[in-house]
Amino acid sequence: MPASAGGLNHGWNLMEGNHCFTRDDCDPGPLTLPAYEYDHDEGCSITGGLVYRGAAIPALAGHYLFSDYCTGFLRSLRYADGGVAEITEWAAGDIGNVTSFGEDSAGEIYITNSDGNVLKLVPGP
Repeated sequence: MPASAGGLNHGWNLMEGNHCFTRDDCDPGPLTLPAYEYDHDEGCSITGGLVYRGAAIPALAGHYLFSDYCTGFLRSLRYADGGVAEITEWAAGDIGNVTSFGEDSAGEIYITNSDGNVLKLVPGP
């Protein structure tokens, strides 16, 4: 989906990911379903992030970064040719229960967690 495509209906609260939220029948036809989802055995709630546009970590260029509130992983996906082309889990250490993502004017990524911390994403060793 191009960044300019606004006003799309992603289905909340009718859908959770690609699945009907309730046991009642639902019609996903007019909805824009997610490009990627995972089951509750991997986490409880995706915390959406940002596409990395910074310069400090070239390996992340163009990747969408996201986390899970319960497990605190840091993953990225790269979207290409109309679908998810790559999913990577990053060794970010203990980032806690991620509540949000932000970026500075240089495109570098910051992560906030439920402990009130603001973490800056930096290159690894």
